[in-house]
Amino acid sequence: MPHDMSCLNVSRETTLKFDQYVKILFKWNEAINLVGSSAIEDVWQRHVYEGVHTSGLSRKNGDWYDFGSGAGFPGIVVSIIGGNTRKVILIESDSRKCSFLRSVRRELGLNIEVINARAECLRGYTADTISARALAPLRDLLSLTASFRTLDTEHIFPKGRNWINEVNEARIDWDFSLEPEPSRIEEGAVILRLTNVRQKRDAS
Repeated sequence: MPHDMSCLNVSRETTLKFDQYVKILFKWNEAINLVGSSAIEDVWQRHVYEGVHTSGLSRKNGDWYDFGSGAGFPGIVVSIIGGNTRKVILIESDSRKCSFLRSVRRELGLNIEVINARAECLRGYTADTISARALAPLRDLLSLTASFRTLDTEHIFPKGRNWINEVNEARIDWDFSLEPEPSRIEEGAVILRLTNVRQKRDAS
């Protein structure tokens, strides 16, 4: 039976797709460890619900780039929630995880593109929205995604309880507008929405 997502106010069709996605995730996780053993049993709360929350913070409708997609959080969740109305690009360096992501795309009929590469090796892409979950500290994330952004690009990053320190570190090299949204699954954690991101002139 599909998981109860009534608290998220999504359609039955969306709930069915999430259920199918999680079943595929459990199957593949036995072979390539997409999600750690401590998290897989709580995948709905820790990953799906958080992905829905992350998706809802976006104020853009264009291309969404998710870095270090791994098991597809939040990128695949964003695509399911959006009903394929926006293109989601998943960037993942692990070829096995890319095979999983392409399998989900095929079985769910999602409007996503999977790029098997390291972000720093890519050029010529422009994102309306950038996301990354548990990939790197904020300061490093802003450097890693620099070639993908314009001044209009929004950045949505789930962060743990140490987020204030990460923001302070990032401000050494970067100027940005910041909106922290409290996490619904972990006390003290947040989802950061950054806009107007610019490198400081004196940054090394």
